[in-house]
Amino acid sequence: MELGNISELIGAAASGISLVFSLVAWMTARKASDRAWEASRRDLSGNLQAWWCRKISENKQGDWGLAINNSEKEPVAYRDVTIKATSNGNDSSRKFKILPPGLYFSPTDGSYPTIEHTQFDALNPIVNSSKHTIDSISYTDPLGKRWIWTPQDGLLESKTI
Repeated sequence: MELGNISELIGAAASGISLVFSLVAWMTARKASDRAWEASRRDLSGNLQAWWCRKISENKQGDWGLAINNSEKEPVAYRDVTIKATSNGNDSSRKFKILPPGLYFSPTDGSYPTIEHTQFDALNPIVNSSKHTIDSISYTDPLGKRWIWTPQDGLLESKTI
């Protein structure tokens, strides 16, 4: 075998090895990009929370209701929001066509699904009541994906819309 043919063979082998390494690097970068995109979507969709509270008022007992927080960390409006909640064994669910960023209070005095914008220091959270639960929160994010949160499963992308 001639010296020129050997160097061509070595060059071809080196090119092939470079191609393999390039493909592996591209696939690794693609997977990392997909994971970053999914994490970003999950962050975007994980900003909505609800909990039972009493709104501080002149009434010493305070008004009972739901605090609904659409975090302003990633300011987006969610669509078709359903919060399934239970209060003293009664259905206290809420439905909203759109929920803009902010903290809201939704009273249980019969006027809901009325909500009013509020501040954290105006609310006393109810943290140890077995009679007041948030059973699920479902909504559509700005990218059109449907999500559902439950205490049992956490936040999951919903398969049905």
